[in-house]
Amino acid sequence: NMQKKQPAAYDPQAESFAGFATGSFSWKAVERPLFDLQLRDYFNLDTKVLDAGCGSGRISAYLIEKGISAKNIVGVDISKKLLELAHRHVPGVKFVREDLRDLRLDSTFNLITAHMVLESLDGLGLKDTFKNFFNLLEKNGALFFIDTHPLRTNSYDSGDFHTERWVTAPTPWGHQNTVFHRTAEGYTNALVQAGFKIDAVDDLQVPQETRSLDEKEYERYANKGPIRLAIKAHKK
Repeated sequence: NMQKKQPAAYDPQAESFAGFATGSFSWKAVERPLFDLQLRDYFNLDTKVLDAGCGSGRISAYLIEKGISAKNIVGVDISKKLLELAHRHVPGVKFVREDLRDLRLDSTFNLITAHMVLESLDGLGLKDTFKNFFNLLEKNGALFFIDTHPLRTNSYDSGDFHTERWVTAPTPWGHQNTVFHRTAEGYTNALVQAGFKIDAVDDLQVPQETRSLDEKEYERYANKGPIRLAIKAHKK
C-alpha cells in the first residue's frame, strides 16, 4: 500500500530536503509571496496555527518571523528525521509525530497551513485529512495550502489529465518522490464534502521579475505554465 509507505520516504531525504527548503527558489519567488498575501490577517501573537506536514520547520519559522507566537504553533509530520530537524531549527514550537489522515490533537486552531504536503495523499487520505482539519478549526478558521500544480504533476508521466494516480517526479534536492496527481476539482470537491467554504483558488506561475533571484532556477520553471496550485478555504 503506497499510501502507508509514502510518508516515510522523507526520512532518508531529511537532511538534503531541509538544506534545500530554506533557500528554495519556488518558495522565495512564488509560494512565500502568496503566504504573505493570503495570511496577512493572521499575523498576530494570538493566532493559533497547525503547521500540517511541517517538515523541517520552514513554515513554522516563517510564521514566527511574521509575528505569530511560537507557543501558539503546533507542527505535525510523519517523518521522525524531519521532526528532529524542526526541533533543532525552530525552538519553542510544539512538534509532534502524527499522520494527517488520523490526526489526534487536543487543541483547536484559527489557521491550518499545509505546504507541498497534500500531494502525498491519495483520494481517501485527502478526504480523511480534510475532515480532520475541519474538526480542528475554530469557527471561521482558515485552511491554506499549496501543492504542485496538476498540469505539472500530469506532465511527469503524460497520462490522462483527469485520471487520478500516483506519479514519480525528480525533486530539486536530488531524490525521486511519488506524488498523487489530481485536478483542482479533486481538491475543491473534497473540501466542500468536508464542509469547507472555498475563498480562493490560485494558479501560480513564476513572475518574470524573479529572474534576478536565480537565473538557472528561473529558467527551470519559466514558460512552463503554472507550477503551483494554492487554495484557501474556511470553516463556516
